[in-house]
Amino acid sequence: MPLVIGLSVNKSLTSRWSVETGLRYTFLRSDFLSQSKVMNKETIQRIHYIGVPLKLNYRIITYNGFSLYGQGGGALDIPVHGNQSILEYLQQFDNSTKTTINIHAPLQWSVEGGLGIQYHFTPSFCIYAEPSLKYYFNPGSDIKTIRQDKPFEFTIPIGLRLTW
Repeated sequence: MPLVIGLSVNKSLTSRWSVETGLRYTFLRSDFLSQSKVMNKETIQRIHYIGVPLKLNYRIITYNGFSLYGQGGGALDIPVHGNQSILEYLQQFDNSTKTTINIHAPLQWSVEGGLGIQYHFTPSFCIYAEPSLKYYFNPGSDIKTIRQDKPFEFTIPIGLRLTW
């Protein structure tokens, strides 16, 4: 599973509509193993992204500081660093080699939608949880990640939000 950490800000447009953006860091690690009678090869791939989400939120109901809302939008994840560590073991020679190479992962686009619940501590500061379904578009690259194998992802982001 990817590790995602983010910070979001929310701007009210009307009493029900708001727009949200922010920054998020994503770490994707993929392990690949191939075996034959003469060689075992293990590849560990690590890609670090900085993402920029953009979403619209629609507040459905508000009661005693709690709000239920629908949200939808998209995001662009920009790769900032990636590498592959490749360990090859030749059984007949009892020999292993390890190689690390830098890779250039493609931009990753996604769309998402879901429901959210939030509790406002103050009018401009809240805690939230957003069960969401995301879809990651295939960037058409030779660099494979979990997002090409399983483009649909169910997440429940939990965090703090600033609203103004």
